[in-house]
Amino acid sequence: MKEQPQKTQNWNERYLTADTPWRHEMAHSKLLELVEKYTADSDKILEIGCGTGAEAIALAKLGYDVLAIDIAEKAIELARAQAKHEHSQAKFQVVDFMNNHPHLAKFATICDVACMHTFTTDQARIEFADHLAAHLNPEAIWINLSCAKPAIDKVAKKTGIDAPPGLTLTEIAMAAAQHFNLLEIHSTTIPVKREHHPLTEFPVWVSVFQKNS
Repeated sequence: MKEQPQKTQNWNERYLTADTPWRHEMAHSKLLELVEKYTADSDKILEIGCGTGAEAIALAKLGYDVLAIDIAEKAIELARAQAKHEHSQAKFQVVDFMNNHPHLAKFATICDVACMHTFTTDQARIEFADHLAAHLNPEAIWINLSCAKPAIDKVAKKTGIDAPPGLTLTEIAMAAAQHFNLLEIHSTTIPVKREHHPLTEFPVWVSVFQKNS
């Protein structure tokens, strides 16, 4: 069966209308823990799909040199304002990562917090991983957080709250296979706030990959 093309969204419009149930104020602790485990103090970090910047701001406060990018101009505007408020040195740029950007330096670590799971086809996710590999040094680290299917569907059914996008372990592995080796993987949860519903914890995978040398 032929794979359907990747669906597109107007992410900037969603930030302009505050249709952002994924937005969170606190950085995901497991991601910070894994960055500290694998990233030296002098290493540069790239965060893709940074949203309003919670992770990038926290990482910069820990002393890392962080560049965070997002396709949505409004998200970057909000992230810069929050970084200034928190006296964080994180840097933010509006970038469409899926277009070629030779101006981006190569990094020791790339963080992807609920970004790859928005890609709806195997081919789109493989292309995403191709771009990641192009911006990583040999043997560098990719830390990915993706909502976990089918577990999120069970939570959605139980609560009546629409689930975020999600990936199976097979889909994550398929995307990474060409350029990366899996180092470790953990299960945890992320909070999602849907309108007229209480804050709900959805299951996620946090994976650590190393680029092939």
